[in-house]
Amino acid sequence: MVSSFVLGPDESWPSLILGLLLVILVALGVGAVNVALIRGLKLSPIIATLATYSALQGVCLWLRPIPEGYISSKFIDKVLYSWGFMPVALIIVTVIAIAADIWLYRTPGGLAARAMGLDEESASRRGVRVVYLFVRAFFISAFAAAIGGFFLAAQVQVGDPTSGLTFTLTSIAAAVLGGASLLGGRGSFVGAIVGALFLNVIINILPFLGWSASYGRIMTGLLTLVALTFYQAPELSKRAKVALANLRLSRGGGVLAEKA
Repeated sequence: MVSSFVLGPDESWPSLILGLLLVILVALGVGAVNVALIRGLKLSPIIATLATYSALQGVCLWLRPIPEGYISSKFIDKVLYSWGFMPVALIIVTVIAIAADIWLYRTPGGLAARAMGLDEESASRRGVRVVYLFVRAFFISAFAAAIGGFFLAAQVQVGDPTSGLTFTLTSIAAAVLGGASLLGGRGSFVGAIVGALFLNVIINILPFLGWSASYGRIMTGLLTLVALTFYQAPELSKRAKVALANLRLSRGGGVLAEKA
């Protein structure tokens, strides 16, 4: 939406670069608001994200009640550039995701980030700077959202207030399908890309099978539930065993009490 105001078709490259920086600054501002809501007001990250999403959607509808404001064709050509059938952006994102996974699982910084996600209090006791890591994670996420917005703007090519309506929940579904835990501490950047590609294939292939687009939403929801259940199965099994052991212990105590 912001891109439709600052990346117009008549803008020169210096103006376009300034516009890109402005979009990134707006995204970082939204990230700062989320940090304040979560760290300051102690809101759940998901609740805070959905709240800011709803508020921003209202702002978008206020700024542009109808789709208008074309995006620069020069910008579109650069963003959607391809080598043959392969988008250059996909190659770049894949390389970045692989590097990010190496950092997440092979470096002390990645270990600290995962430890914070698993148990913030325990990580803090072990000397992890949880506040710094938390703020950094949200600003990186906001920056990545701005970059994703550039690609969406290049595809839509106009300021459409409804163009990103489905991406909030779809992005969560892609991350979950890629192995991420909504409770934190587990996930993969490459897995998120694979999950997003899988969802995209499912959604795009349904019309060729004669199914309406609504089935794509249904499939996304069902796949997310299946993935959540699958990845939570070990934890659910552990809890069931503990509950069963406690039940047996309580029954045994009752029998002993009766004999006494």
